[in-house]
Amino acid sequence: IDSVSSEKNAWDIFSASLQRISRQVMGGRVCLPISGGYDSRLLAYFYPDKPAVQAFTYGISRKQEDSFESVNAWEVSRELGLNWNLIKLGSFNQFIPDWLALYGASTHAHGMYHWEFYSKIRDEHGAMPVISGIVGDAWAGSVDSTAPKMPQQLVGLGYAHGLIADSSQCLLPYRGEALDQEFDKQRELLSSERYRALYLVRTKMILLSYLMKVPSSLGMTAFSPFVEFDVAMSMLTIEPSRWKDRLWQTEFLERKKLDVERSGVYRSFRNDQDFDSMKTSPLPPLSVSVLREFFDSTYLEWINSNVDVTRLTPTLVHWLLGVPKVGGILRRLGVSDQALKAYSAYLVIKPIEDLLLRRIAAQQGSGV
Repeated sequence: IDSVSSEKNAWDIFSASLQRISRQVMGGRVCLPISGGYDSRLLAYFYPDKPAVQAFTYGISRKQEDSFESVNAWEVSRELGLNWNLIKLGSFNQFIPDWLALYGASTHAHGMYHWEFYSKIRDEHGAMPVISGIVGDAWAGSVDSTAPKMPQQLVGLGYAHGLIADSSQCLLPYRGEALDQEFDKQRELLSSERYRALYLVRTKMILLSYLMKVPSSLGMTAFSPFVEFDVAMSMLTIEPSRWKDRLWQTEFLERKKLDVERSGVYRSFRNDQDFDSMKTSPLPPLSVSVLREFFDSTYLEWINSNVDVTRLTPTLVHWLLGVPKVGGILRRLGVSDQALKAYSAYLVIKPIEDLLLRRIAAQQGSGV
């Protein structure tokens, strides 16, 4: 991990991997979920059979076609001559039971929007193999992390994007021995930024595997060059000053005229996806009677109250926080989006509720 690989070598290995994938699918159609980011853009550029690529995108703003994800993807697809379609989402909370059936309590409920995304692709365009950009950003140098100085800071390498519940509301006693042991074991290695990227991917892989497992569960087998050891190591060992903040990839995309962010076309950077999903697919309340053995009842009731966004106040607050400058002023005044905070906590606790309900059903079935 301390070696240095050339950028040309990294691109050659990446290209060769996609050529192998193209041969595996025998020249048939492939689904490329193309977003506003770099990974799918690079997959699109290097995939050798452009006519076979069916590119799909979903937007995260209320007007989904104006989302930066949609606009960037459309411009990249136009530049590369790809067949592109926008898939509109909004009802993905209905797929929470599917997520729980696949992952149980091993991770929080998160990837339901991919269930809706790939279900619509399959139903409207037919099943086809998927090319995934899973963890490409971590290998390429985009994840900024700080070396942990105490065991509790290991949690920061989970890179949860704020999708958490308040651990102080859990009634179980905290036992930190395992965390202390892990910190002592990893502390020296985690001083390396490259190793932190590797550790982060290992920590997140149970969750991130949904990027490949969800489409595969829907009959759309997923492939990715980023899960190959040679691809990962060739990117992870780019010269550090070039690796940091993905400078090496940024300049590559500029040379290939794929730096579409500079086009001047209007883009919305609002993220309304999760909030709108609570309106379109209202969440059933968490069972306080089942969960109060492990969580404070008042906290559970607060979650249930705040994921109900049928009232005017949460809608207004969410909208204003997404308005440039206005949102910044409100945050400095201490205003936060309580609905999204509650939604995050709901998604963390819901799999635990499901596990407890399964335990109750098993006890009743065995006569306990």
